[in-house]
Formats: sequence, structure tokens, C-alpha cells
Amino acid sequence: MKNAKRLMVVLYLPFIILAAFLVSCGGEDIDAALVYINITPSNASISNGSTQQFHATGTFTDGSTQDLTNTVTWLSDNILVAVMDNKGLATSKSSGSAVITATDPVRGITSTSGGNDATLNVTAESLVSIAVTPSNASITNGLTQQFTAMGTYSDASTKDITNTVIWDSDDSLVATINSTGLASSTGEGVAIINATLSGVSSTDTAGDATLTVSSAALVSIAITPSAAIVNSGLKMKFRQEEIYRNGFADIEYHSAWYNAVGTYTDGSVHDISSSVTWISSDTSVAEVKAGGLVASKGVVGTSTISVLDPVSAISSSDSDQSASFDVTASTGEWRLTKIEYDLDNNSIINSSHSYTYLENANGITLTDFFDLDNDGVSESYDQFIYNSSGKELRKMYDGGASGIIEFIYNSSGRLETGTADWEGDGNLDEMGHYYYDASGFLIMWDTDLWLDGNIEGRYYYTNDARGNVLALEVEFWGTISRAWYMTYDVHNNKISMIRDDPVEVLPAEDWVYTYTYINDKLTRLDVDIRNDGLDYYYLYAYDSNGNLSTRTTLSGGGSTVLNVAYYTWNFQ
Repeated sequence: MKNAKRLMVVLYLPFIILAAFLVSCGGEDIDAALVYINITPSNASISNGSTQQFHATGTFTDGSTQDLTNTVTWLSDNILVAVMDNKGLATSKSSGSAVITATDPVRGITSTSGGNDATLNVTAESLVSIAVTPSNASITNGLTQQFTAMGTYSDASTKDITNTVIWDSDDSLVATINSTGLASSTGEGVAIINATLSGVSSTDTAGDATLTVSSAALVSIAITPSAAIVNSGLKMKFRQEEIYRNGFADIEYHSAWYNAVGTYTDGSVHDISSSVTWISSDTSVAEVKAGGLVASKGVVGTSTISVLDPVSAISSSDSDQSASFDVTASTGEWRLTKIEYDLDNNSIINSSHSYTYLENANGITLTDFFDLDNDGVSESYDQFIYNSSGKELRKMYDGGASGIIEFIYNSSGRLETGTADWEGDGNLDEMGHYYYDASGFLIMWDTDLWLDGNIEGRYYYTNDARGNVLALEVEFWGTISRAWYMTYDVHNNKISMIRDDPVEVLPAEDWVYTYTYINDKLTRLDVDIRNDGLDYYYLYAYDSNGNLSTRTTLSGGGSTVLNVAYYTWNFQ
């Protein structure tokens, strides 16, 4: 029995071993052998810098197939064109062609023998994205901005393609852009700058740029005229409207007007005289007043006049466009000596004013003798006294009978106090004090009418940047009773004035004055007494020396001459 069992073991042992072998091989049919290897894709084209995944599929004797991609050995026949990793991934190196093969390392079967190799064609690198730089730019209107387009390619390389892309601005009202990437501003706002090449746009990968254009900026400042020459003497400044007695205002040194002209990034030019800071290089020769008015100090010499823009810090000196102010020795002045009035326009002089000047080192005394009936005898006189700087010290009306007003200045020449003796008896009746802003412009003066320590009235001034009075409001006992409102041209010439009575002290007493100038000389003054239409107007004529020669008053319709005033000047 034992021998029979042993015989059975011997007989079945080979089959047991065979079964165990089959189990260990996963049940593979030992008769199915690898026949060939196919690579897919069989033909591939990529751009340099790109990769291509290949797959190896084995075909066996029983017709079955198996993915051998991760088990075969991969090879490129031209490693200058492409190299392979052990997973079938080809990485391009340069343009050209390479044959890709796969070999089973166990069986020795290759894609070349019976299967198929693959061909990889590598073309030149392709454009992947475009970035426009700078990505955010800000300029002022009138300026340009250069943009650059950088292309990124499939091989990860980058190249400046500024001159080959097609440029575009999404808002031509803000900026346009030329073929070289130079953007030119055309207006304020924001524009998106885009570049496109070979179907690739900077927009695709958020590579556009933003251009912000702000208002035009100041580039340079020039002062005109470039030179002015005045003499060192004092002259009489004639007031323009008939609301002042005899048309007089001040005795002052000669002056000249300058303009500051700014040139901006957009090519525009503007008069910026009122917004810049005016500077005199020699304040002993020339004093710079508001808005470009430069006055002599009565000293012979030369001063350079320049301006500085406080915002941009640009100066006329930066571009050598400042001006000179030359003061020469005075040889005399044209001075008004007589005004004759033909009050009825019948060529008969009805009344006259005669003026005399007494000048010495301390100043000038101007006396106005008036002959009201033109009989050659003066009925009375007014007298005005000015110091050597042209500041008014004293006014005396009707020889003092109608009032004496005196002014007191501080050490810097600023008016501080005014007193009035209205009876001419030597006793003060009224006193006023003057107040100024940081720019030195008068903003208010008050009055103590009875010298009892109480302020009964105040006069409030509103000024522009040049010191011109834009508004004058008169307040008594806490109520604004009257006001004047003025406007001016660039040379500080008054072009309109309105007198308003807010509390209607005199009903409908709203006067409107309108001024016309030619070459800075007043040629016409229109007067509308109750703001209901032109009532009358003045026409002004000048002699060859530029002095006022006649003032003709006409009715509102212009057909009737109401009166004529004749002015006589002497060179003294």
C-alpha cells in the first residue's frame, strides 16, 4: 500500500509543479509571445520647447495587446532634436526630426522589427503669450509713453517683439499708439494698451497695460515783455470812474506790467500771472506787486524779474526766460495841470480845475484850485500831500472847511490809522483802523464816528490773488447798507463794477459800470444808473504822449453829447 501511494505521487508531481508555475505566472498563456511593438502617435509635430507623450503597445502571438509604455526602453535617434524619458515623454531641444523607438528589455523586441517606430518633427518655437510693459503708466496730457511688448515662446524663451506686434488703444480720445509702441496722449482718462501677433493677444493672459492720462502739466514759464524801462520819478495815477472826486487817486512811482506765460505738456499756453510767485532780484530798485505789476522804488538800477510756480517749482529762470526792469534817472514827468469843462456842449468853458505841484525830498503836494464859474478866480481848493514813496498823507477839502483827513503808516509803509476833522477846526471827529491779510491786502477798516470808543462802521474787502478788490461791503450798526462788486482783466484793469444797496437806502439804486480798453487805456465807460439800461457813457481820447486829452459824455442813445472835459498836461 505504501508503495502504491508513492507511485501516485511520482506520477502526479510534474502536474503539480506545472500548476504551481502557472499560478506564479498569473495564469498567462505560456504559448502567447510578444511579436511586435507599435508606437503612437506614429507621426507628431511640436514646436521647440514643447513636449510630446508617446505610447508603446505590444501585440502577442495570441492576438492580444498590452500597454508597454512604462516598461520598454525609449530612444531618440537625434538627441539634438529631442530626448526621451523612461515613460515615453519626448522633450524637444531644437527644430528638426527624430525617430523614436521602443525596446522590450526582457524579450529584446523593438518597435523597429515588425512594429512601427514614430517620427517626431520639431518646428521652431511658437509664441505663447505677450506681456506689455510697463503694465501701469501715468502721464500728463500732451506727453508720450513708450510701451514694450515681450513675447514668451514655447521653449520658455522671451523676446522683445515691440516692433512686430500690432498695437491698439481702446480709447483714442485718451491715447493713440503707433507701430513702435509709442503712445501719445490726446485727453484725460484711462486707456487699455493691447499688443497682438500671430493670433496671440496680450489680452489672453492679462498682459495688457493701463495708461492713465491726467491734466496737462506745466513745462516752462516765460515772462513778457522781456524788458521794461521806466524813469525814477513819481507820476500821478489817474482814476477811471467818476465816483472819486476830480478823478484822482495816487501819486506813485512808475511801473510796468509783466505777464507770466506757461507752456504745458499738451502744447497749450496760458497766462498764469496771478498764480505764480513774482520775484525781484533787487528790491531796492523794483517792488513786485500782485499779478505781475512791477514798480520802481525811485532808485536808478536794474532788477531781474522772475516767477516761480509754487506747485511744480518751475521757474522762468530754468529756461532763461526771466525779464529785466531798468530804472533810469528821471528827467521830468507829464503832469495834469488843468481840466476845463464844457458842461452844455456849446464850446463854452463853464468851469475848470487847475493843479499845481510842490515837490521836494519829502514828497509832493498837489493842490487843486477850482473855478466853478470860470471867471478866473478860484473859489476854493483841495490839497493832497504825498510822501516820497507816493503814499497819501493828508487830504484837505475846500481849504480845510469841508474836512481834513490824515493817514498814519507803520515802519514797513503799511497804512494803520486814519483820522478825520470834518469841520476843519483842529478837533478830530472820526478815527479808523486798517487790517490786512497774510498777503498784505486790505481786508477791513473800521470807523469810530464820534471818538467814543465804539465802532459804528466797518468796510469789508474781498480781494483776488493780485490784490484787486472784488467786493467792498459797507456795514453800519451791524447792517450791510451798500456794496460794490468788481471784475478785472489780466492787467488788473477794472472791466465791470456794480453798486448794490441791499437794504435799499435809495430805492432801485443799483449802478452798473462797464469799462472798455484798448492797449490798456480806458476808451469807454458805460453807466447804468438803476440797472435798467444804459443811461450815459464816457468816451476817452489820448494825445500823442499817451495822456488823456478829452472825456466826452454822451446820452444812452449816443446821439446827444452832454458835456466835454478837456485835459491839459505839462512836462515838469
